[in-house]
Amino acid sequence: MEAFQYAANALAPLILEIALGCFLRKIGLLGENFFRQCRQLVFFVVVPVSTFCCIYDTQSVHDIHWGLSAYVFLAVLALFALGFCISLAFRDRRKRGVIIQATYRSNYNIIATPLSQALGGQAGLMAAAVLSMTTIPQFNILAVIGLTCFQTEKGGRSFRQHLLDIVKNPMIVACAAGIACLLLRWALPKNSLGAPVFSLSGTLPFLYSALSAVGKMSTPLALITLGGLFDFRCLRGHTGELVFGTVLRTVVSPLIGVGGAVLAERAGLLTVSAAEYACLIAVFGSPMATISGIMAAQMGGDDVLADQLVVSTTITSAFTIFATVCLLRFAGLL
Repeated sequence: MEAFQYAANALAPLILEIALGCFLRKIGLLGENFFRQCRQLVFFVVVPVSTFCCIYDTQSVHDIHWGLSAYVFLAVLALFALGFCISLAFRDRRKRGVIIQATYRSNYNIIATPLSQALGGQAGLMAAAVLSMTTIPQFNILAVIGLTCFQTEKGGRSFRQHLLDIVKNPMIVACAAGIACLLLRWALPKNSLGAPVFSLSGTLPFLYSALSAVGKMSTPLALITLGGLFDFRCLRGHTGELVFGTVLRTVVSPLIGVGGAVLAERAGLLTVSAAEYACLIAVFGSPMATISGIMAAQMGGDDVLADQLVVSTTITSAFTIFATVCLLRFAGLL
């Protein structure tokens, strides 16, 4: 029962914030144009800043569990390949990139902190921050690749154009900047207190505070915007895709990602602590990334389907995360 309360406490705020966006538009306080402009703000500014801060706040490159990071990287690649193959069954090319994202891309940058801390304590929180260095860049790079592969522009797009799309993507830029700053901070000489001679938080605290404040807006603003743009009438034409994508995200992904880690540990190929299992639940079992619909809209994908999948997987994952936690605790792994 305690595990269910932890999962519910992590997911209920997301559902309530989506509901707030729906309510604000329903009563006419905010209009559709406002929410569409907010979606631009979220994509180009707020989430990239949040991503940068998440990576920059990692204490040291020595904190990285390379074996676990490698496993997660390979498991996400496997899910991406699975989603790519499955998406070819859909005639509408705009849906394919969305189905791919539903298969592998979780809401890790939003749900990882509360869920990992609830299930793994301070150790879980630390492991989540370290793992974000590899998962967040990989999620976003694969999202750009998956969406650009099925863009419907006349004449198609060259490999060079696809590469530029990846390089110029705001979240990829944010990830690269965060990793660069982390490596620079590690390489710089230390003062008498053991701290780097230059850091954003220590040397330019006003800039760091401003970035942190903007980054903290990402969760509520993205979810309220999602709720404001959510149209229940669109569910009629996407029932099959919703069921399909929801099962991929909330059942198939944790079965492969978390189940594979259990098998790898039992085979002696991987060492995973209880706190790190909490992170694996966040990576593979959490809902589809909130930013998925925003990226789909920006890159010619079916943003309506993506937004509906974010909502449906958020609701469904409250139950599947509970089941995953119970199974891991029963096995003595969590």
